[in-house]
Parts: sequence; C-alpha cells; structure tokens
Amino acid sequence: VKSIYDKTAARELLSGPIQYQFLYNKPRQWPAWEIQYEDIILPPQGRLVGTPEIRMIDQRPVRVGLEINRKTEKSKFHLIVWLAAGEAGNRVEFENSVDWYERETLLKAAFQFSTPNDSVTYDIGLGTIKRGLNTPKKYEVPGQQWADLTNQSGNYGVAILNDCKYGWDHPDPKTLRLS
Repeated sequence: VKSIYDKTAARELLSGPIQYQFLYNKPRQWPAWEIQYEDIILPPQGRLVGTPEIRMIDQRPVRVGLEINRKTEKSKFHLIVWLAAGEAGNRVEFENSVDWYERETLLKAAFQFSTPNDSVTYDIGLGTIKRGLNTPKKYEVPGQQWADLTNQSGNYGVAILNDCKYGWDHPDPKTLRLS
C-alpha cells in the first residue's frame, strides 16, 4: 500500500509505502525474544518484493476485500485488505498471516506517515506510554493494542490498531514499525 488518503481532512496519511522489512537479528543471549540495538538500527537487509497474486475476495456495495499473496524463498505472506464505505470507511483493515521460516531475521511492518514527530504514544493495557526515537537504552517498545503518531502540532495523527503483536520501534520521525 503506497497511499491512504483521508478525504475528510483532504490529506495523504503515508509519506512512503507500507513495507515488510527484514532486519538482521542474531541476539547474543536470548534469540527467542531479545532484539539487539546494534541490529535494529541497521538498514533493513531486505524487503518483501516481487509480483503479488491479487484477487478480490468479497465485493459488496459498502465493503470490498482484496487478497494479496506473496512469497520469499522460504516464507509465505497472506494479506487481506478491507475497505468500506460510510463510518466503517474511516479505517483500512489489514489481516496478515505469515508462515515464517527465515533464520536470523526479524520481520517488521514499516509504516511511513505524513505526521512526523519524535515521539509516539503506545497503549500498554491500563494506560499509555510515550517514547521518543530509538536510542541505545530504549528502542523496542511494548505496546498492546495501538500506537499513535500525532504530528508535533497535535492537530492531526494516525493510529495503528493491533490485535496480536506487541513490539514497536520508532527509528525516525516519520516511521513506526511493528515487530
């Protein structure tokens, strides 16, 4: 997805395409759950590229679903993008299913927004936490069901709602990544 346009506010939400990024990941001690700062600050070692298989799976007067399938040499990516009309059209829904077999590689969904800010607000279940850009001491942030990148003036923002992944990072003012 390279464009999400807010018709009400007459503005583009994305400053670049949403990407699956592959980051080198070989923690020194706990490979099942630790991420090293030295690895996460490096540029991605790759991105999901290639020609996707796309088909419409549901088309109704007020809702449409697009199924997108892609592969790497080892892993499979299944995505459904839901678009709707009316009040339900105030969001774009993504259903991801990844059959992951890459070694020493961390997968991140990278969102580049047009609402730059040095800090992001994350949901932590019973409250929120606000964190800045990645630093050696604070770089992978726990977040439960959403993260919000509101611009510095505070008058416009974008939130990502999430139901199953809990690690985020903020490498630059425009980018928010979900592990």
